[in-house]
Amino acid sequence: MSFDIPHGSLTVLIGENGAGKSTIIKSIIGLYTYNSGKIFIDGIKATDIKSHFKLSYIPEKENFPNVSASIFLKEMANLYNVDNKTFQQKTNYFSRLFEIDKKLNLRLPKMSSGQRKKIMIMQGFYNDAVLYIMDEPTENLDPQNRQVFYDELAKLKKQNKTILISTHNLDEIAKHADHIVVVDHGKIIHSGEIKNSNYLSEMYYSFKKTGNVDVFKKEMNNSSRFEHLLQNNLINEDEYKVLMKNFKNTKNTTKK
Repeated sequence: MSFDIPHGSLTVLIGENGAGKSTIIKSIIGLYTYNSGKIFIDGIKATDIKSHFKLSYIPEKENFPNVSASIFLKEMANLYNVDNKTFQQKTNYFSRLFEIDKKLNLRLPKMSSGQRKKIMIMQGFYNDAVLYIMDEPTENLDPQNRQVFYDELAKLKKQNKTILISTHNLDEIAKHADHIVVVDHGKIIHSGEIKNSNYLSEMYYSFKKTGNVDVFKKEMNNSSRFEHLLQNNLINEDEYKVLMKNFKNTKNTTKK
């Protein structure tokens, strides 16, 4: 497989369980040994230790040690050679932002799943990375903190940082992503700009229902019409009417 993640983009990596998303991520961050092919991060081979300092990684599942959150965060910052002043500034900022500043002395196993997710997100912002890789980063977060998280990603994009997010929450990510990579059975079936983000989940579901890659690609570049889905039996008449009604409502809301 071969694909590019555009510099300064927020790229979403989607595919069903077992499609190959985790293998891609693990290969980029150096946790998976591949026998052929090359991966470059900002022009540096992923096998070069220097590339690791270009990365920041927020995993889906955490395997926390039995230490306090503050100790864990300090150790993670040390891995990226973050100086103490920067560490303190970012810790104060993000812990207050995610309303967890009074919980940092708690041992990680004693924290709730949402609190642990916030800690994992915090460590992902310590390194001044070129590429930020995030695997289901908003899982276990409440709606308010999800919005806070995406507000921070918007700031990263303004700094021309590159973000790769793997997620199953297509309705949520469609509001923020501008590039998409679709993986299916270990192959990249589509990679490109997202021009039609309003109905990303519907289009992906239709593709999985029929396997029609060409129609999926065409619809990814179609900003207004859903006739192709109907004509190719990817949706029925009722589903078509709902999509068109929602699309018209979206246009009317935008005009207001």
